[in-house]
Amino acid sequence: MKKLLLLLILSIPSYLFGQIEFAKGYFTNEEGKRIECFIKDLGWQNNPTSFSYKLTEDGPIATGKIGTVSEFAMGARTKFVRYSLKIDRSSENLKKVNSNRQPIWSDETIFLKVLIEGKATLFKYREEGFLRFFISYDGGLPEQLVYKAFYASPGKMAYNRLYLTQLQNSLKCESVPTEITIPYRESALYKHFVDYNKCAGSTFKELDSENRPDWNMRITSGFSISSYTLSAPSLFNIYNGSFGPAPTLRIGGELEIIIPYKKNKWAIFLEPCYRQFRKEYQEGSISYKLDYASVELPMAVRHYFFLNQKSRIFINGAYVFDFALNATVKTSNTTFDIKANPNYLIGVGYQRERLSVELRYYTSRNILGSYILRIANDFNNSSLIIGYKLF
Repeated sequence: MKKLLLLLILSIPSYLFGQIEFAKGYFTNEEGKRIECFIKDLGWQNNPTSFSYKLTEDGPIATGKIGTVSEFAMGARTKFVRYSLKIDRSSENLKKVNSNRQPIWSDETIFLKVLIEGKATLFKYREEGFLRFFISYDGGLPEQLVYKAFYASPGKMAYNRLYLTQLQNSLKCESVPTEITIPYRESALYKHFVDYNKCAGSTFKELDSENRPDWNMRITSGFSISSYTLSAPSLFNIYNGSFGPAPTLRIGGELEIIIPYKKNKWAIFLEPCYRQFRKEYQEGSISYKLDYASVELPMAVRHYFFLNQKSRIFINGAYVFDFALNATVKTSNTTFDIKANPNYLIGVGYQRERLSVELRYYTSRNILGSYILRIANDFNNSSLIIGYKLF
């Protein structure tokens, strides 16, 4: 299983990196016609000026440009709308900040990313090293929320926080504070717009926000192929025990948090699971018995490779803690209490909708790590894990 797992992991990049991911979406042309299509999903950490699309899944690739497309969207969480408006591009780079407190406006045509869409709509515009937010009220032309760094005096930095006055003047409602002190940060603005739209009784949509991680819960089960070897000195002998390889059952649960970055391809997760390995045998006059039940707790990172809207391949890497449950290794006249050292795992799996399957390989684990006397012992484990996403 170890060789198969390593082969699968090594073969993934060469197969997947050449894949082009297109998601179902639409764009609206200059005449206001909505055109259903499949859009290449690039994640767009920065606001684009164009995008690639196909009219059918197997059709040729075309380019939608800011000059001919008024908006485009994928699914329910990614939407860009074109506007011609005023934008202040004043830098926050200390080497470029000046003493001018006022914004320096320029007229531009740009795609704004929609974060909250409702009576009060929140937009974002980002380029490398540059971030601005915009507000639209009752469907009006978006207006930049002004936040600008400047030097109040030589060596003394100050900030024009006009955005706080803009929010106070525009978003008035009973349950919304009249004095706003929120930072110029996406998570804070996002929450404020949600609170206002709720207070105003507005129907609104929450779209993409990099500060709102998704999370999943799964139940996991499967079996492991486990083995254990022991070489322990005694007063008159050396005990050499060998258990397995043998199949063992495991059952657990997984909490996965999707990191909202790089197209949601990264995640961290915890997967506590219960497993046990029990075996005994006699070799000549010496008896050997292993009673090893424990709760494993992998603290892991996962990377996804999306195949299409419903299926994806993933690879895992984890640091694994193991908590033994009254576990022991016994020979004819010696009992060793098991206290395992942490080890590592790597895994590769496939997920389609709610179901997943994974092959996982663990590095060798010293399960008698609490003994001062060095006892040669290795617990080895490979697992086949089936998962089902609850929500």
